[in-house]
Amino acid sequence: MGADDIRRVFRDNLTALMRAREIPNPYQLSIFLKGRGVPVSQRTIAYALDPEDHRFANLSTVQAVAAGFGVDAWQLLVPDMNPHAPPAIVRHGGNAPDVKRRTAKEIA
Repeated sequence: MGADDIRRVFRDNLTALMRAREIPNPYQLSIFLKGRGVPVSQRTIAYALDPEDHRFANLSTVQAVAAGFGVDAWQLLVPDMNPHAPPAIVRHGGNAPDVKRRTAKEIA
């Protein structure tokens, strides 16, 4: 997965989370995140959501946005993330983790 793919996945997942929470635009998302103690500027969010803009949020921003939504940063980088059931890593015995989807109630 190249840098453009990573940007697209983050943008798509952030958009999905915004729709799930009925957050219509970067300004409202900035307010939402600040209300959760996560100061991410409207401009940074707009960069991340603009498919023509190749400036990308740094890892600290990805982590902050994820925290604001109550998910881990890596979950925002999983293609086609379901905003109502983000992916989770669950260990079953051995060393290899299994990935499964959890519902919002299981996460809360």
